Amino acid sequence: MKPRAAPITLVLGLLGACGGLRADPRPAPLFSDHAVLQRGVTVPVWGTADAGEKITVTYRGASATAVADERGQWRVALPPMQPGPAADLAVQGKISFVARDVVIGDVWLLTGQSNMELALSRAADGADAAAAADLPWLRHLKVPHRVSDHAETVFTAAWVPSSPPTAPSFSAVGFFFARHLYRDDKVPVGLLNVSRGGTTIEAWMSPRAVQQAAYGPVIAQRWQEVVTAFPRLRARYEADRTAWERAKARAEAAGEKFTAAAPPAPPGPGRDEQLSGLFHGMMAAVLPFAVRGVVWYQGESNVGRPSEYADLLAAMIKDWRSGFEHPALPFFVVQLPNYQERKLTEAGWAGVRAAQAKVVRDDPRAHLAVTIDVGDSHDKHPRNKSEVGRRLALLARRHVFGEPIAADSPVVKLARRDGREARLDFETQGAGLVLRAVAAAALPPFEIAGADLAFVPATARLVGDTLIVGAASVREPCFVRYLQQEDPSPCLFTADGLPAAPFQVFVRQPAEKP
Repeated sequence: MKPRAAPITLVLGLLGACGGLRADPRPAPLFSDHAVLQRGVTVPVWGTADAGEKITVTYRGASATAVADERGQWRVALPPMQPGPAADLAVQGKISFVARDVVIGDVWLLTGQSNMELALSRAADGADAAAAADLPWLRHLKVPHRVSDHAETVFTAAWVPSSPPTAPSFSAVGFFFARHLYRDDKVPVGLLNVSRGGTTIEAWMSPRAVQQAAYGPVIAQRWQEVVTAFPRLRARYEADRTAWERAKARAEAAGEKFTAAAPPAPPGPGRDEQLSGLFHGMMAAVLPFAVRGVVWYQGESNVGRPSEYADLLAAMIKDWRSGFEHPALPFFVVQLPNYQERKLTEAGWAGVRAAQAKVVRDDPRAHLAVTIDVGDSHDKHPRNKSEVGRRLALLARRHVFGEPIAADSPVVKLARRDGREARLDFETQGAGLVLRAVAAAALPPFEIAGADLAFVPATARLVGDTLIVGAASVREPCFVRYLQQEDPSPCLFTADGLPAAPFQVFVRQPAEKP
């Protein structure tokens, strides 16, 4: 399925009597050369033209017509289609626009912060993967970084077919996800990359999502305090920056080494942390593009406030489903990996992991990719993105494409006391459990506590898919927890390599019924 190397064609017309150029009727940037449109669903196509202008969109024998409203905006709906030969997408108004090599397949929204944005060129085995990336059925579009106070509708970017020269700039997680999920070229795949490193979840939430979140007033008030303080902090920053530049110039003039770091710019309006700023600047421009599912990899920038995260993530997911006009839109959440964060208390990374797991438990259309074993203790950007992609692909195969495979990490379905021990039964989707050895110097993976919540290290053994946990000092176990540290040592896996997610569970007493 080789793309035809043809540019977007614009045929410009002139205004009748006055002879000036008309406003170009054109679709949104998503509908351009090499675009991938979602198979099997009604596909919205939209764009701009003169107010009142009649627009007809034609693709593979189907056509739809709309009239631009008073703001010059129009939208049509193409009928559901299945993969087949590439074709031109034509937009006809007073002038015409043609996008070449447009295909029908699956479109996945990739979003979050730096671990989603991390390029294939920076991933382990990324160079080898890129060298074998002559995959014209796989296309990638990266929405440019932008912060805005209002919903943007256009951007400058293009769909790029995968090849050895182009693939290194693709999202590594997205590339490996597609390679593990699609084993041939029968279904074209579009990776719509809307990500930005170092960003909080608040920046990705629409004002409506903020209003609907229980913590919405808290984050709105916090942002207002930032806005209020910004003029003073900006003035101080500009003075410090001027002094720094002068000191640097003096050192360079004297031939001296200058090592002082530049002062950091203060948070405030127009920066990535702006409340709803990335939703307006980046996400709004792709709504309501038809997509197969969403892959969300974010949370590192929220580890300082883990208690808020579950509420904010749940509100954002609900709002995005509304924006994409898809109430059952699948969300795949990449749980934060292990990392040794020295600036926070123990609650940070572990707290966000627990929040991510809670959102997934409460949402039948959300699924968790556990990565607690493939992080890097000293690097927030672990390089093993192929395994992250593989685990996401397993989830998609089971929950989107209906394959009867083991895809979800093991979860506790029942914990009960048996004498002085706790017996934990797991849901494994048919895959057996194994306990791996843990280094002697590692933190204890399992802990147990009585009603006093005084947790102590515990021993664990497997009997089938039942984990038996105990400690001599705890006579009546009430709680068991696993990997409740920032940088733990995982040991509980399925036989095919899926790690159990960190957990804390209540242990039912012998007289209690499930």
